[in-house]
Amino acid sequence: MSQFQRKIFQKKLKEAEIKLGLSFDEEAAFADDKPTEQSIDRTPEETIEKVDFTFWDKYFTENETFQDEEGNKFNTYYVPPLNNTSPVFVFHHGAGSSGLSFSLLAQELVSQMSDSKDAESSQSICGVFSFDARGHGRSVINDETKDNYSISNFTNDFIWLLKQLIAKKNLHRNSIFLVGHSLGGAILTKAICELNLSQIKGLSMLDIVEDTAINALKGMEIYMGNLPRSFKTLDQAIEWHVKSGIPHNKKSAEISIPSYFKFNSVTKNYQWVLDLNKTSPYWKDWFIGLSKNFVNAPGSKLLILAGTDNLDKDLMIGQMQGKYQLVVFQDSGHFIQEDTPRKTAITLIDFWKRNDKRQTTIKTNWGAN
Repeated sequence: MSQFQRKIFQKKLKEAEIKLGLSFDEEAAFADDKPTEQSIDRTPEETIEKVDFTFWDKYFTENETFQDEEGNKFNTYYVPPLNNTSPVFVFHHGAGSSGLSFSLLAQELVSQMSDSKDAESSQSICGVFSFDARGHGRSVINDETKDNYSISNFTNDFIWLLKQLIAKKNLHRNSIFLVGHSLGGAILTKAICELNLSQIKGLSMLDIVEDTAINALKGMEIYMGNLPRSFKTLDQAIEWHVKSGIPHNKKSAEISIPSYFKFNSVTKNYQWVLDLNKTSPYWKDWFIGLSKNFVNAPGSKLLILAGTDNLDKDLMIGQMQGKYQLVVFQDSGHFIQEDTPRKTAITLIDFWKRNDKRQTTIKTNWGAN
């Protein structure tokens, strides 16, 4: 392969990978297969300790573990709503990420509604809920030999968590708005079609298009083969992610990236919490049928895309039929909630205002600022 062809391939592959929330050093795809200062063997004999998280309480009020009947433990972050007329935004992160990916967005939502001169917002300051999905962050799956990463399992987890949240926090009268990034959008779309909760007033997907996601999977084997196995420090891990554009916003990366890792006390390195290889049998099923399901899902819907991503056929038809609102951010990477938290918060608050009363007319905004 010529140097010119190599650069073209690297550029296309990186663009595709970023659409899944995953990226790698452009030079790594064609580097010799040998350890670097940032890599170690995948499965050493080791003693693993969790990373100590110190930032969550700057953005959330509560950090609680929800345990289901099977013994699975889900790490959650929560800010209660002002009252029972306030909306609650419920987030779901994408593959390889964590609930802390929504930290800055959660802060912006609460802050903007608290400081608003609009009485509707200031008297209905929202609540926010985020969590680590199975196999991510601090959440712990009881039996790792089971079928862990199918979209059905992710969806069932979320449905259980949402019902627990409503019951535990007495949110029966609050309007619920679901917000999912990448794979999280696919999970919430499936969940909302299975749930029968009238208090769910809206569904928002952040930067996920079915065709783009499925096409990106073609380069995953190369990506997985060149992913750094570990980092000597969390600072190195943060710098690598920011350089790769996942996310671009270093402030957000400093909050979210540490939750992707656990410390190996034997090798003195930080290793990934989630081994993405274990998710590979499920990649395609995660996204098949996503666009049609989103368009046909009940309630009000919002799709926020980064840059000039192309809509697939089902999304184009749905957009022309006015079945969902489309907003495009030209200045954001794939991690919209981390790169542009303020604009995302403004858009979600506007979506809440127009749809909490079950308005039927949907206005399309292109390139909203």
